[in-house]
Amino acid sequence: MPLSETLVMVVTVGTVVYTHDLAMGVFVGVVLSALLIAREVADLAFMEDALSADGRVRTCTVNGDLFFVTVTGFLAHFDFQENVDRVVLDLTNAHIWGASAVAAIDKAVLKSRKRDIQVDVIGLNKASATLLDRVNVSGPKMELSLP
Repeated sequence: MPLSETLVMVVTVGTVVYTHDLAMGVFVGVVLSALLIAREVADLAFMEDALSADGRVRTCTVNGDLFFVTVTGFLAHFDFQENVDRVVLDLTNAHIWGASAVAAIDKAVLKSRKRDIQVDVIGLNKASATLLDRVNVSGPKMELSLP
């Protein structure tokens, strides 16, 4: 049995024995299980970089799902001090899940704009584009294009 499943089982049983409340044990087990699964899934989103031949355009391709667990790695990937004119954020192989992912994209866009770097967000699927359009704070200047 995997270590994460063993941990969930031990914590669930320990909670039931300690509290004498089966419902509390199940609740703790479900929450712990959800956190462990989210942590495992976080490794499934990754980014690839390419710099144009003239060194002025950085293309960041996201592969996988962006959600509350993966946004820290997403933001850590960016070098906001890099001297480029334009950043292309390619989300063709990604899906945005929730406001925390939109906030991370916004943060990357806004930090780049502060340095006068143009940012183009491309390849959004329809659901991700709708969510990004509803929740983003970086405004209509965010260049979006659907595949």
